[in-house]
Amino acid sequence: MQFYSPEPLLIAVIGTSPAVITETLFGLHQAKRAHPKHIRVITTSVGKSAFINSDMLGEDGKVNQFCRDYGLPEVDMSEDDIWVVKDDDNVALADVNTMAQHAALADLIIESVRSLTTAVTETEMVAKLPDELLASLEDELSEDEFTPELVREALETLHANRPGFLSLREQKRDGLSYFSAEYEKYQIHASIAGGRKSMTFLLGYAMSLFGRENDTLSHVLVSDPDVERSAEFFYPTISSQKHRIADKEVDFANVEVMLADIPLVKMSMNMPDDIRQSKMTYSETIKQFEKSRNVADIRFYPDCSRPGPRAQTEFKVVCSGEEVWLKTTYFATFWGWAEFHRPVGRNVSSGLALKIVECYLYLLGAKPEGQFADLASAARFIMSQDMLDYDEDFLFGKAKNLTMNEIVAKLEVLNPTERLRGGVMGKNTDRQRHRLVDALKKAFGKNFAEQHAPSKPKGEQHYVFPVGKDSIKVIYDK
Repeated sequence: MQFYSPEPLLIAVIGTSPAVITETLFGLHQAKRAHPKHIRVITTSVGKSAFINSDMLGEDGKVNQFCRDYGLPEVDMSEDDIWVVKDDDNVALADVNTMAQHAALADLIIESVRSLTTAVTETEMVAKLPDELLASLEDELSEDEFTPELVREALETLHANRPGFLSLREQKRDGLSYFSAEYEKYQIHASIAGGRKSMTFLLGYAMSLFGRENDTLSHVLVSDPDVERSAEFFYPTISSQKHRIADKEVDFANVEVMLADIPLVKMSMNMPDDIRQSKMTYSETIKQFEKSRNVADIRFYPDCSRPGPRAQTEFKVVCSGEEVWLKTTYFATFWGWAEFHRPVGRNVSSGLALKIVECYLYLLGAKPEGQFADLASAARFIMSQDMLDYDEDFLFGKAKNLTMNEIVAKLEVLNPTERLRGGVMGKNTDRQRHRLVDALKKAFGKNFAEQHAPSKPKGEQHYVFPVGKDSIKVIYDK
């Protein structure tokens, strides 16, 4: 399988001084950073004209002249890569002077950064591992152990440490499992060396919101302020070039241009997928992100159900005012964890297991009978007989509205082939939490899901529930 390296891309805001682009390229080169393969510029119609009229583009333009002077690959850039802010009527703006124009600028910047940071590329699909890895695995495993799951695990390990790796994708064709790796398409360097103050703030803030691990932000510093303001200077030249600037002679070869890195507080890991992937305005993006960070309360509705996919029943949960329907397995796990409300280590504790099984039984509509006069007694018996390894499809497809005696009796005679690896409970807290987070992510996005599911505080070894007991409500309708 091929590896992929995200392509370096420079995005910058500029006003009427296009030299900030070549100055940034020089700064990156001096700092031994990745040389951009692409450039995107955000500006006004006046800024675009200044950029074009300064001969920045084309094979003989100043951008590629700089590249040739310093022995660097030429940059792929055309007029289409100059993104101009426009009003509601799609008319290019010469300046930003009104609230509406400022909002349009903010929307353009946030959408530009969002689209670049979410762009992905995919490697060619393959049906097997690289020969060298395949040989090493075959030495350790028998043929019947060499499964698509093992191939997936090995490929994920192979790609995991590569910059920009996102995930592995699998497709079935003619009985074979084909895999491809998905990578971030670009590695972003953003420059706020040009443009109005509002432009530089907005680009910096957008990078803080959407910037990923290897994305960076900078300003450039020019040693001589008069040179910095000069329309003649674009970058320190290789050979001596003397110019008369502000009544003094300046050799452009001796001008210092320095890249000033600006550390980013990166929030993209906490950005819900639905915000990352949708075309929201700047204001709406901020509003939705702030909303996703606030965990207010969690309300469970165990008597409020509806038919779900594949004939499974779903139950309603409301997290911080947002409604989601979870299938019985996930609802019982979530509800049981909320009821238990104590720290849990790597392995599922008996106390947590008991609460989750009680919740399962309630959702099944199990009727008290004989020795099982309540949910807790039936749950304790099921746990004592090690009956938690059975297929959840049996429990929630065939065991509804039975007495507790009938449920226990059916569990005792269930064929071992109906077992589900890990059981309805499983024995690993990480796995249970992962399944729950996946279910919540489909409704809320990653950040919101992580904030409402049990998590490990930094430096701790135990999972804790995200809200206090006072913020958990169970609404019964019976």
